Amino acid sequence: MRLRTNTKRKSKKASKTRESPKEAEVQIQRTNILMSEKGKLNTELYHMQCAARNFEGESMDLASRLQYLQQFTGELERTLFAVSTQQKNMDRVSRTACPIPWQPSFPDGGVEAGYEALDANQQLQQAMEERAQLEAHLGQVMESLKQLQMEKDQHAENLKGESTLCWQRMREMSEELNPHPWSPQ
Repeated sequence: MRLRTNTKRKSKKASKTRESPKEAEVQIQRTNILMSEKGKLNTELYHMQCAARNFEGESMDLASRLQYLQQFTGELERTLFAVSTQQKNMDRVSRTACPIPWQPSFPDGGVEAGYEALDANQQLQQAMEERAQLEAHLGQVMESLKQLQMEKDQHAENLKGESTLCWQRMREMSEELNPHPWSPQ
């Protein structure tokens, strides 16, 4: 009986040693493949981190440009309001100052007042031209603002997609490195 037990043990040991080199070789190959994949994932992760840093820099640049454009838009709106107010004041002045009759009580007969009315009309015309230019420039600024917002949104969408792919790939690699206990090895 003892002899049989020893023989069984020896035959089990022998079969284990015959299978062990094969299994070890398979495990080594699997480990090499996984290490190679891990290296690829680390490289991809590095590139994704670089892309994220670049995106962050671009986002900050776009945000600062957006802030500048918003400030500039505010300044343009204030200037436009000032020009509009000036134009309204000029309209009031021109209505009262244009028909200037001869005034014998003035030393020059009212000629000076006529020049003032002419200057007011020129100033009004100039203010109207400035307003038109400011409105055109404001339109360009608003268009630039929309374009920057679209670029920012596109960058965010691209980064989100790349990040999702990277995380999915890392999960797959993690599952390959640490398979579930119920899955075949």
